[in-house]
Amino acid sequence: MKTLIFFFSILLFTSCNNDDDNSTEPEQDQHETIGEWHLITYECCLFESYEYTDEITWVINPDNTIDIAIDYGTYVSSNMPFNSSGNYTYNINENEDRDEIIIDGTTYYYLMSNTGTQLIIEDEIGFSADGLLLLFEKIE
Repeated sequence: MKTLIFFFSILLFTSCNNDDDNSTEPEQDQHETIGEWHLITYECCLFESYEYTDEITWVINPDNTIDIAIDYGTYVSSNMPFNSSGNYTYNINENEDRDEIIIDGTTYYYLMSNTGTQLIIEDEIGFSADGLLLLFEKIE
């Protein structure tokens, strides 16, 4: 009889745990850059500047991929990085002086607006920089 009570006691304690949450993995933190973005300005090298509305969309995913969709017929410069639709990998490095986004092995710097609705990706930081600048607006 003691064996039977012991068996049921073990069964009772092992089957009664507080795991009502059915998720198996913790929820991934949402980084401020994750979401859908429209490229609205591409500038490079003082001479090249293009304005867009909603023809180029970047979807920055929490799984460290970026899906870029460029509408058919949209003119993009051959100098613009990621000038064709596709899937790219990225990593974020947040530093004290500037934050980096590494896309397919190339390091860029990024800045977010205070409102979180604009994203700037550049290859150089500062007012005197005449390099690459990509300006995005977040899609609500």
